[in-house]
Amino acid sequence: MSQESARVHENSEPNESGSECESVVCKRSRNAISEVWTYFQRSKDKTRAKCLSCEKVYKTSGNTSNLLDHLKRTHPGYNRMSKPNKITSFFNASETYDSHSAQDEAFSAFVKLLDPRYMMPSRTKLQNVMCHELYDQSKANLKNILMKVDTCAISTDAWTSRANESYLTVTCHFIENCSLRSAVLSTYNLLESTNHSAANIAESLRIVLTEWGVLDKVLHVVTDNASSMIKACELLQKRHLPCFTHTLNLVVQDVLAFEKVKNVITKCKKVVTYFKSSSIAYAKFKNAQGTGKNPKSTRTLSADEIELLEELVELLALFDDATIQVSASNSVTISLIIPIICILFQTLNETHNKLKTNEGLAIFNILIERLQIRLVPYENRTTPKMSTLLDPRFKKEEFRNHIIAEQAALALENELSNMLKTLSPVVTDLPTHTVTSPESSTQQPKIAPLFMFLNDKVAGKRKSTRADAIIMLRQYFENQNLPHDFDPFEYWKTNTDMKVLTQCALRYLCTPATSTEPERVFSKS
Repeated sequence: MSQESARVHENSEPNESGSECESVVCKRSRNAISEVWTYFQRSKDKTRAKCLSCEKVYKTSGNTSNLLDHLKRTHPGYNRMSKPNKITSFFNASETYDSHSAQDEAFSAFVKLLDPRYMMPSRTKLQNVMCHELYDQSKANLKNILMKVDTCAISTDAWTSRANESYLTVTCHFIENCSLRSAVLSTYNLLESTNHSAANIAESLRIVLTEWGVLDKVLHVVTDNASSMIKACELLQKRHLPCFTHTLNLVVQDVLAFEKVKNVITKCKKVVTYFKSSSIAYAKFKNAQGTGKNPKSTRTLSADEIELLEELVELLALFDDATIQVSASNSVTISLIIPIICILFQTLNETHNKLKTNEGLAIFNILIERLQIRLVPYENRTTPKMSTLLDPRFKKEEFRNHIIAEQAALALENELSNMLKTLSPVVTDLPTHTVTSPESSTQQPKIAPLFMFLNDKVAGKRKSTRADAIIMLRQYFENQNLPHDFDPFEYWKTNTDMKVLTQCALRYLCTPATSTEPERVFSKS
């Protein structure tokens, strides 16, 4: 202890009550102890401190953090260590905002601590006024955005709540400033809650889409594989696309229904259940996996079963990766369908040579058969084909079948030609003869009538949108493919030379490959 500090303690006098605490003088040198002792008395043994205002006693070993915290929480008026400023004056203001109801005392006190002038609205106002105002404002903003959109796609699914009420969630997918956007338009009660027919679903969808002004803008509808959903799209005269993740899951379920697979998975579940229900067994498992010595333990897996499980994991891991890839929300997924089908076939054939068990070979055969039945039809659907061609990462190169790729390119050529016709100005027929002045007739007699057939060819050339479409596609296909991690929207955003092709690309690439967006609404609810 310094000499100056010693003099401070020597000059201290006991308080009137004669307690062990001694007063610490307020006037200190620049090297003296913390100013917190202005508001506390410290005991002679320096292990306790008593608040001079409320006589609250704290243990202390020289650290004043708890004492300072006590002053800030309990006696803000005594804490003069900080100079008053505008912020302090604002939060210490006595006036409050208007309020019409009481709130939970603890939360109200917390809010008052944050801002003493703010009084929270009541639950009724939050529920019946503010939430409705926020919804109306958000709805108006979204309607303004959708009003500027030329085309869009929707994904939808029906579900039943725990209260046994039927709902239809509709999500809209569109392009804004060459960026993919998604928005939930509605979670709407079916018109007839007990009727899940295609007609009821179609009419419920029509009401939602009409309310948002996009009924005529929707080009594609993505749903699960339910027949009622497919029929509803037919009634609405909208192009339907089955959810790709649902189809992938059906392929996997076909494998899991295989008798040998069912038996080994059932055994695995029993083993896991046993370890989770017995802490002793789990401890032994962690130490030495000595569960076989426990008479209550389940039968362990044989070497053949373990080998089968390893092959099953290797085969089905492909489908897990594919499901994750096509379930993204903020990136293009529709153009991934055909490349993923190609990769699944190629990778499965490469894995075939590594399989050792008869069961693994049987699973492989089931997968190939199910892929042919469930996934190959996607290669003949217009939307996946066009999307793959219009994705600068894939184009024709990611098709499994070269003939299908060429057929898709021809269909795209036809669509571009039709789009160019609607955009091209009307070209009037040239006159069949030319009227000239006497002066000009003496210089070029009868030349125009002789070459009149050329005018017809020129006019025909000007009207040939087919040639323009062919040239545009040739230029696009001959350009180098982009890396797989590149955003295709960035390509079309900067592609100013082929505006019609860009427009066509955005029409298809906004469509999602799955209906996971409305299903996420179910999960949240």
